[in-house]
Amino acid sequence: MLARAMEPSDATDAFDFATLRASKCMRFDSASIAYLDYAASALFGTSQARAHGDRLEH
Repeated sequence: MLARAMEPSDATDAFDFATLRASKCMRFDSASIAYLDYAASALFGTSQARAHGDRLEH
């Protein structure tokens, strides 16, 4: 059972990255920006930025 869990899988078959990018990181497409992650940093999604802004406002 453990051996099966450790088998590599094709992530593109399991997850739709294009949909995630279109819904969470649309600012990159609208500004024609490419983000290359070399430092293992995480980008924030649009919904996260809005939620944080709302929290600060209220």
